[in-house]
Amino acid sequence: LWAMLEEDGTPLEQVALYSSNFTRARETKEVVAFELQRAWARANGGALGGVAGGGGVESPMVRIGLLSGLRERNFGALDGVNTGAYDDVWPRDLADPWHEHNGVESVASVCARLRAMVDTLEARHDGEAVVLCAHADVIQIFQCWMACDANVCEFSSYRYKNGEVRRCDPVGECLPEPAPMVSQRGTAA
Repeated sequence: LWAMLEEDGTPLEQVALYSSNFTRARETKEVVAFELQRAWARANGGALGGVAGGGGVESPMVRIGLLSGLRERNFGALDGVNTGAYDDVWPRDLADPWHEHNGVESVASVCARLRAMVDTLEARHDGEAVVLCAHADVIQIFQCWMACDANVCEFSSYRYKNGEVRRCDPVGECLPEPAPMVSQRGTAA
């Protein structure tokens, strides 16, 4: 992420990090903010923002926030069950972005809340870099939705690795090669 920001010439003062309020995403965002400040301090011979000692110039504080639009997709009756249940949801997603089988939040509904979130972020951060720390289905749906040429129903073909950073752009250049869905049966919840 630091390399991307440097490549784009984006100063740390123009970076905002957001996550859902779910623990894993929130903690990831906080680690990312710390690591960005640490990278800035290394690159500029300064100290971490808000951290005493180290001498030099104090790094800018990275702005962080919570957004309900980044909450994990609601899996209805399947919430809390083994992730193998996704094997039943993703093929339905491919066929119908409006399906709500077993009370699962539809891909179309996720897109609607992401649209509202983007409207908020664009008004709040015009010309700034916004980094999103989110859950798998939500960030993958977001990326396909942003890449206007991509079929958002195929989001499950663009899996993220844990901690992976990708640009999201409207022309879809950020999308990796699609990969077939991999069964989640037998994996931890």
